[in-house]
Amino acid sequence: MGKWKNPFNTNHYQQKHMPLRIFTMTSAIIFLIVFAGHLSRLIFSVPLTIAGFEVPMWPSWVAMVVAAYLSAVGFRHSGK
Repeated sequence: MGKWKNPFNTNHYQQKHMPLRIFTMTSAIIFLIVFAGHLSRLIFSVPLTIAGFEVPMWPSWVAMVVAAYLSAVGFRHSGK
């Protein structure tokens, strides 16, 4: 048997990290998809029911603004 390796070794995690540019681009794309989903719900008036409760449209407005902001910030930072 070989020597036991510590799974919490910081050198191991530092060697296998995702570059910040790729992370911010990926998160920006995900937030853009979330934005598009909320926008399409608002445009087409798609009803949303969760556990028998019909969710009003106003939370989609809030989520759409937040997702648009986070997507824009992500794209801005991924270009640096």
